[in-house]
Amino acid sequence: MTATKSHQITLGNPSRAGRRDHFLDGRLGVASARGVTGADRVLLDGLDQRISGKALIVRSREGLAALATATLCPEALIYNFDLDAYDAQRATKTAHTNGLERIIPQLHTDLPRTDFDWVLMPVARQGDAMLHGELLRQAHQVLRPRGKLLAATDNRKDRWLHDHIHKIFGAVTIHQQSRRGKVYVARKQNDKPLRGRHFQRMFPGRLFNQELQLESRPGVFSHGRVDVGAKALAEATKLPLGGTVVDLGCGCGVLGIAAARANPSGRSVLVDSNTRATAVTRANLTRNDVKNGVVLLGYNLNALSPASAELVLGNPPYFGDFRIFEAFAREAQRVLTEDGTYCCVTKSAESALAVCEKFFTKIEQRELRGYTVLHCANASAR
Repeated sequence: MTATKSHQITLGNPSRAGRRDHFLDGRLGVASARGVTGADRVLLDGLDQRISGKALIVRSREGLAALATATLCPEALIYNFDLDAYDAQRATKTAHTNGLERIIPQLHTDLPRTDFDWVLMPVARQGDAMLHGELLRQAHQVLRPRGKLLAATDNRKDRWLHDHIHKIFGAVTIHQQSRRGKVYVARKQNDKPLRGRHFQRMFPGRLFNQELQLESRPGVFSHGRVDVGAKALAEATKLPLGGTVVDLGCGCGVLGIAAARANPSGRSVLVDSNTRATAVTRANLTRNDVKNGVVLLGYNLNALSPASAELVLGNPPYFGDFRIFEAFAREAQRVLTEDGTYCCVTKSAESALAVCEKFFTKIEQRELRGYTVLHCANASAR
């Protein structure tokens, strides 16, 4: 009797990958620092399908589902789709670590319009439902007739994903279910286009005494409205006269665009790692007739010279044990002039203050709209 071959994948730094997870009766092993969790784990449990032809994997952590599919199905042509530049960079690095350079990265605002034989999609229970709904519709569009969707959720009581797939594809089969979640399979029946649905939102905004008209899309922070934290940040912050203002993690660009209009002798640099965020920000610059703004896709401020900005605005997310919050503060400190200020907003004042104290020696805080706004500088700043 021939022993079943076991394939091994490593996520992240191999020296820190002390956790081992096993799938498909031991045919696949994954070493990582934190373990495989959520919808990715459920999807890997259901990867007993014979994946062939062209397969598109949609937004899997570090490209894990793409790695697993490429490992188990070496004859398939694997495309790995991300919306976020940081996620895409990590996925590419992990593919190289595992000797799987043949995986084709796709960093776009929407799924690539190519005829795929398979689309594989982990759908997190606590994820963005509107974004998932839009991507499911796009998955149907990019599949060839008779192509298949394999979608997984970490909600073992799921109805939402099942019903959405059924509505889009006309039929859906429960491929696998367990205490961790469910895996569904659906086949595209024909090339008849779906009835159009618009996921974009148009809405007004007012910051720094500037009236704006804004557009956003699912997957962009604070879709369809101006975040209350952004309003608090603008109300508590004085813009410099001239100079450069950086909107770090700009979302749809509301802070940076308002700052550019209020500060016509200066310029705004709007930065986000999300492709949709930078796309709608460019559109919003044009819509609001702003000429003194530039948009950068990236997860850091390496495109800016040190000591080149008078003000950095940040409304960072809090997940990931404040790692992103810390990255924002680090990047701000590097690009600020000697007298520059980093202004950020948070609902977790104590944790945010501890992070900012690593990079700045002079910190003032103000409470507004249920948020804390931190003004961070160095003691030498006037």
